[in-house]
Amino acid sequence: MELYRRLYDVLNTGKKAALVTITNSSKKEVVGGKILVDDSGIIKVGEMSREVFKVAKELAQEVFAKNTPFSLEKRVCDGLDVEFFVETIAPAPKAILFGGGHVSFAVAEMLNRVGFSITIVDDRSEFASKERFPFADKILCCSFQEAIQSLEIDGNTYVIIMTRGHLHDYECLAGVLNSEAKYIGMIGSRRKVKLLKERLNKEGFTEERISSIYAPIGLDIGAETPEEIAISIVAELIAIRRGKFK
Repeated sequence: MELYRRLYDVLNTGKKAALVTITNSSKKEVVGGKILVDDSGIIKVGEMSREVFKVAKELAQEVFAKNTPFSLEKRVCDGLDVEFFVETIAPAPKAILFGGGHVSFAVAEMLNRVGFSITIVDDRSEFASKERFPFADKILCCSFQEAIQSLEIDGNTYVIIMTRGHLHDYECLAGVLNSEAKYIGMIGSRRKVKLLKERLNKEGFTEERISSIYAPIGLDIGAETPEEIAISIVAELIAIRRGKFK
């Protein structure tokens, strides 16, 4: 029961853990054994020799680096072959969308399908409503600055800026740029992006922080319609979530 209590804590406190399960072995009594590794320590469930336990701990660290589940069959010692399934346990990634327009709607709908928790922010009630975004977990109808001050932006947060104008885009960028967000992306032409980055530089933001902005946002697939643009943006977020590029 301690393992499941710890899993519950992981999912409800924003922590991240690695779960290693023995799915097959030449020694049948170890099958089903598990270890859970998080920042509180290690929990072991089931029969597991010292050699198996050592390999399981190493694989737990490996999945943190890969950020994607995997299976591995390994000869642990003479006469003992073990198949491990290794996965990360973590809360759903959080997407904060500043702006509730057509592209934002298409992006939010697609992010919902691939497991993101979604927050919509817009200062217009017709664009920030449950009727428009029934699949959103949180909707904030207030100024962008108020929203930024009230939101928790951590290393599991993806910020997508798609407001209706340069002024609001800059306000959102400046408000989140020094946060711990895993991803900050902004829609816009190359000229618009260049102007906003120059303004950020004049306002004292470091070149390192400015260069971390994904803008123009999304993978270059020649997208034109809101739905196509949404595909390019969501594909970029998935690639970052799975560690395909930084």
